[in-house]
Amino acid sequence: MPPTVSVILPTYSRLELLPRAIDSVLAQTFSDLEVVVVDDGPSGAIADFVGGHPDERVRLVRHERNQGVAAARNTGIAVSSGAYIGFIDDDDIWLPAKLERQVPLLRDEGADVVHSLVYVANGEGDVYAAATERGFRLFRDVAAAGYPYVWLLRRSSFQIGTFLVRRECIEEIGGFDEALSAVDDLDFVHRLRRRYDFRLVDEPLTKYCFHETNWSHDKDPQTWVRLAHKELAWLGEADPPGRRGIEAYLQMQIAQAAWIGGDYRATMRPALRARRRDPSVISGRTLAKYVAAALLPRSRVDAARAKARTERPAAEPDPWLDL
Repeated sequence: MPPTVSVILPTYSRLELLPRAIDSVLAQTFSDLEVVVVDDGPSGAIADFVGGHPDERVRLVRHERNQGVAAARNTGIAVSSGAYIGFIDDDDIWLPAKLERQVPLLRDEGADVVHSLVYVANGEGDVYAAATERGFRLFRDVAAAGYPYVWLLRRSSFQIGTFLVRRECIEEIGGFDEALSAVDDLDFVHRLRRRYDFRLVDEPLTKYCFHETNWSHDKDPQTWVRLAHKELAWLGEADPPGRRGIEAYLQMQIAQAAWIGGDYRATMRPALRARRRDPSVISGRTLAKYVAAALLPRSRVDAARAKARTERPAAEPDPWLDL
């Protein structure tokens, strides 16, 4: 008989992290589940570990070559059999009551998509208090407002590990977009929201273990440009409420991606478009920075950015900062 829940766990050459993630799923107080580990490598060490796991609920699927996290998630979904699908990355942690709190909302109350609050933690799982509290406020505000689409873009970046989703909902939207490396999870959440209502379990049920390699904006800013253009194309067809605010935010995102990627000449036009559509999404100071960057010699801009980085005080990481 198929399990109630399938948990999709993509991994790539991080055996040192994988056991903790698997153990956190197997420690769930709701135990009718399977863990589908997708080795996106493949790695002999990961295959040996997962293939020899003593718990028969743990399954291994292997890609012959690295295809990216979106493809790994899609592979896991395709081979899984649960009615409800959850996600965990190999560096994150589920708390024991996650499924116990979420499954009844889908099974007994007819919800389509549920998510929870999340602790922001370091690589060892120690919680960052300020970032965590800010995330709690953002999630609660978005839920209380009814998940308006522009708020999903501007005010919160929902962490995919908090979600539990009906299988048919994922099939309806077509799974994860494999062309959007690193931001496929945000695109997935946005497309779910266009079709389905969300429900918040108002307690933290996962830990998002934050480190430099898993915050994707700096790593590949062009992925944010591709996501923004995909969203803009949808806006042209759907014409949703708050369209100008959504367009403004997406144009600001394109400008910021150009800034982070060092393509300074590409910052000014989208920044000006954002300001014209909704001045609240980009401050006058930020607009002036982008305009100056587009007009000044690149060497001067690079030098100013390098100086600012050395003078910036160390701070807790905050994944909920507007992008």
